[in-house]
Amino acid sequence: MAAVSSVEELLEQYASGERDFRNSNLRGASLYKAKLWFVNLRGSDLTEADLRGADLRRANMIETTLQNADLRGSSLRRSSFERADLSGANLERADLTSGAKFMEAKLDGASLAGATYDSYTKFPAGFDPLAAGCC
Repeated sequence: MAAVSSVEELLEQYASGERDFRNSNLRGASLYKAKLWFVNLRGSDLTEADLRGADLRRANMIETTLQNADLRGSSLRRSSFERADLSGANLERADLTSGAKFMEAKLDGASLAGATYDSYTKFPAGFDPLAAGCC
């Protein structure tokens, strides 16, 4: 496990094969179009991070703070966001298919307009993806 505090450190270690970055502080980080398959950011702080167009397939984002993060157009296929805080996050046009998991996640004020999901996507109890703008 290698908690990091900068984008450069994360990308360098990821490129060398590291995938476990639990409890990292990446507030306001710019990870625009980053390809981070299988990354483990469990418990990390990505408040106001720019993740537009990022490829986070199979990422572990459990208990991660993503308040006001920008995830527009990102691929979150098979990623786990259980108990994550996505309050105010922008998930417009994000790919939430193939079993993306959001059980017990906070989605208050999150924008999901145009986000795609399927029967394998798991949302918090009582959450209506169609009412939130998903398609």
